Amino acid sequence: MKKKKVVIIGAGTAGITCAYQLNRSKYDVEILESRNRIGGRIHTFTSRDINYDINDNKNEKSNDVNVDLGAAYIHGTINNPVYDVAQLFDMKKSKITAKRAARSPTIQPGRIYYDCDGKFIDHKDKSGDYFKIHNQYLQITNQLQKDYSNSFGNKKQEEEEEEKDQEEDEKYRKLDVDIESAMKEVIIKLNLPNLEPGTRQQRIFEYLRWQQEHWEGGDLNKTSLRNWIAGEFNFLRGGNVVLKNGYVSFLNELVQTAKLQITFNSIVQTIHWDQQSQSCIITLESGQTISCDYVVITVSIGVLQQSVKQQQQQSNLNSSCKLGIRFEPELPDWKVRSINNLTMGLLDKVMMRFKHSRNIPDFVSHWAHIGDERGKWPWWYVLDLDSKVIVAWTGTRYAWEAEQRTNEEIQTEVLEILSKIEETNIKDKLIDQKEILPNLKDDLVEFEFTRWGNDPFSLGSYSHLPP
Repeated sequence: MKKKKVVIIGAGTAGITCAYQLNRSKYDVEILESRNRIGGRIHTFTSRDINYDINDNKNEKSNDVNVDLGAAYIHGTINNPVYDVAQLFDMKKSKITAKRAARSPTIQPGRIYYDCDGKFIDHKDKSGDYFKIHNQYLQITNQLQKDYSNSFGNKKQEEEEEEKDQEEDEKYRKLDVDIESAMKEVIIKLNLPNLEPGTRQQRIFEYLRWQQEHWEGGDLNKTSLRNWIAGEFNFLRGGNVVLKNGYVSFLNELVQTAKLQITFNSIVQTIHWDQQSQSCIITLESGQTISCDYVVITVSIGVLQQSVKQQQQQSNLNSSCKLGIRFEPELPDWKVRSINNLTMGLLDKVMMRFKHSRNIPDFVSHWAHIGDERGKWPWWYVLDLDSKVIVAWTGTRYAWEAEQRTNEEIQTEVLEILSKIEETNIKDKLIDQKEILPNLKDDLVEFEFTRWGNDPFSLGSYSHLPP
């Protein structure tokens, strides 16, 4: 009996794991991938390491560093299928954070904090600004849960229902509000003092808001309070894991083990369902057509939203979408509503490699920058033992704005922040400076800025629920 053919669009995590399972079920499976690599929003970039002495003489090749420019962490080790796959293939975890922390003369210090002027903030000082504002923020979030938990019904009970009436869904949606609006009400209720703009306390509060935005996947003023109250992230138990060979390594194992067929640089323009033959015809940008019995679409929500938007604009034209995928016949209204009921958020990273080990405490693997704007490069990581490879993160509204600027402008901004931090590390004797290093710009040998929001095959980083 001839195998049924399934074409999967997208070689990210969803596409590859789907292909892996269908392949075991004896389907004829082919994956079409628009990029020249697997992973989708998982993008492991290998930064090549060349050692230099202080006189800029190249030494022999040293260790390369795998940098995850997209998704980087396996969040949770308990009942997490991704972690289970990593265990199945005996994948090695990264030990950089633990090895750097082991250099500390005391216990592991955790994240350290710097203000926008580069000055050190002692977040453990109970009389200090960070400790005070952090406790206020916890007051606010705890009050939010207390005030709103009973307003939204039992989500678990809702999920167990086989069908949910649309009117009931609309009722709950009308009860829902965005997180930021609800916070403002709670601040008034708790009679908390207004924070003066431009003060350290106000900057810390904005940093904590961004930290929550990062976990939720979008701006707090566009994110559902109801979904946050449900606490979906809390189900990911067991801590976070980084893979030594990068996040893409577990996908490589699935591809190689199942010998999956992937065709790269295949940009899908049209998916046509032929009612008479009960089959699908896929047309690629190159003009090639592929026939199959089933199509599984695993592209991002951002791409799907662009697809339905373009299709609505061109519904009277007999042409393909300039961006996204054209569906023939058009997707039904209920499916379009489902696609548009999600919002695509953004998280971007900058990766920098320097010739020489930079002035970072050798026991610190990550730190926070309390910027003068919410989301202005708040998280920083060192990805090697020699402090040569440094990654900075931004997200949500600041990331969307940053993507409108040039790489040179972004580079200038992050190097200025890092320069102030290095000055503090030297001045406060957080490091044992043995030599004068070249300035950051002259020492920079590699620079990458992700721009996931402008990537036509992603159009954002990950989705979240609006109110």
